Amino acid sequence: MDPTIYGRSTLENSSFIASSVNPDPDVRGQGWVARLSGSTAEMLSIWSYMMFGKHPFIIKDNSLTLNLKPSLSQEFFVDGEVSFTFLGTIKVTYISESGLDTFDPLCSITKYVVDGKECSIVQGELAQDVRNKQVKEVKIYL
Repeated sequence: MDPTIYGRSTLENSSFIASSVNPDPDVRGQGWVARLSGSTAEMLSIWSYMMFGKHPFIIKDNSLTLNLKPSLSQEFFVDGEVSFTFLGTIKVTYISESGLDTFDPLCSITKYVVDGKECSIVQGELAQDVRNKQVKEVKIYL
């Protein structure tokens, strides 16, 4: 391909090439590199591990169970709380009543409040509702 059409040296790689049906005829045939670099993917991986752990859902007692395990220093908490969006739509708020880092062995979840409903474990149908994004908010007390 002509490097002027390709948009860079043909020796460089591209994540994708604009097709011949692209609405802008000036970019047809040009190579593009995706913006999600390895370092960005690594940061997202670290962030997700810190906010909810390796396995946000597990099977416990033959039932789907929400298994959020944050690994956060108290420095992340503002006025005892830290929030994030889980699965793209669910607001999750950790509320630190203990004042401990979440990775401290003495720190544990004392209760959940899912859309206003308090429970000691999020399991079964309620965990499925979380996974299926049918809840709006989860508060987790530590």
